[in-house]
Amino acid sequence: MLGWIRTTFGTKVIGGIVAFIAFVFVFYGVFSPRATRGLHEGAVAGQVNGESVSLEAYRSELRGRLEEYKAISPSMTDEQLMHAGIQQSIFQQMAQRAALRQELVVRGYAASTEEVIDQIRNVEVFQKDGKFDPQLYKRILKSQGRTPALFERHIRDEVTLSGAQRYFTGRVHVSDTELWDAYVMDEEKYQLDALVIDPEVVKKDIAVLQQDVDALLQDPLKMNAVSLKFQQQKESVYKNMKLQDVQVDIARSMLAGEKQDEMQKALKVLAGRCVDLMTKKDTRHLQALAELYKLKIKTTPWLTRRDTYISGIGDAPDMVKEVFLHPGPPRIYQLAGRYVVAGIKAHVTADRATFDKDKDTVYAQFRAKKATKLVELWMAPVLKKASIVMNPSILGNAEE
Repeated sequence: MLGWIRTTFGTKVIGGIVAFIAFVFVFYGVFSPRATRGLHEGAVAGQVNGESVSLEAYRSELRGRLEEYKAISPSMTDEQLMHAGIQQSIFQQMAQRAALRQELVVRGYAASTEEVIDQIRNVEVFQKDGKFDPQLYKRILKSQGRTPALFERHIRDEVTLSGAQRYFTGRVHVSDTELWDAYVMDEEKYQLDALVIDPEVVKKDIAVLQQDVDALLQDPLKMNAVSLKFQQQKESVYKNMKLQDVQVDIARSMLAGEKQDEMQKALKVLAGRCVDLMTKKDTRHLQALAELYKLKIKTTPWLTRRDTYISGIGDAPDMVKEVFLHPGPPRIYQLAGRYVVAGIKAHVTADRATFDKDKDTVYAQFRAKKATKLVELWMAPVLKKASIVMNPSILGNAEE
């Protein structure tokens, strides 16, 4: 829904509305109660604690989400997104929000009519000559194939949910120490120079007897494995080569790979040589060693304490944690069977003067995050006990 409004009315309008309240909303029902009557019987996408999730609401959400995804990736088709399970994901999100809204209503946090009316009068896109125009509102909805009843219910739910967010935000306490620590988490950064050493690169250091190579090439089953490896890499490692020209090298590599203990020793030796040269800042010899083993020295993006993934290296939460806890000379890290040699290239500390200047903004952002966690904690038991039933027919296309 938000994506549709952004597309229709532009980012300027969205910015004004979002600044005024956490979600975009207008409530037509307070001016025209008859428009809120329900859909035809049986038109449900599912139920949440016995309350129906309308099929119209689900289809509207699905269409909007498809539009948003395709705006991000124009080459994606509806069929591809459907195959990825977008229907079930959307229903689950709608169901969870419904369960939260039900609990909020029970606890007395439902949006009041007065609260919604006040917000309506400040939404310029539905105003004429500076005043809210119900007829204009109806025409805009109709032009987009939306029903007032569905839109009103969606908006009231959003106001209820955003109101709860404000309620919890008002009850969150943030100390100066806590705020500074959170600021440091985002603003202290390291950049590393790193070498990723895969087991493959040290196979040439493993001694393999020629008679073992000859025996492997005479074994039909093992020769099939040699041929398969050639086919898998003929467009990269063995490009423009023939099998007979490289089968000995492939066989030798396969035999070396069976000697796991020797390979681990060779990896440690190579990693040790790299970290020694990196520590001495002997760039010339380090580069020569990297070229000999077809390694690349990569400079990582800036890393913060929150990062768990490093581009070009992969998942490395322990490595990032170690960098911040014990910054120092280059060291060796073991990651999923590989060795990574990394040293600090640059370091940026969190600046206290900048923090003091931006403190109000940092405070508001961190307070909102803390409130969100509080809401999630408060609502976890509600979601756990909620009875959610999905109509299996919604797994078809958007209009079925």
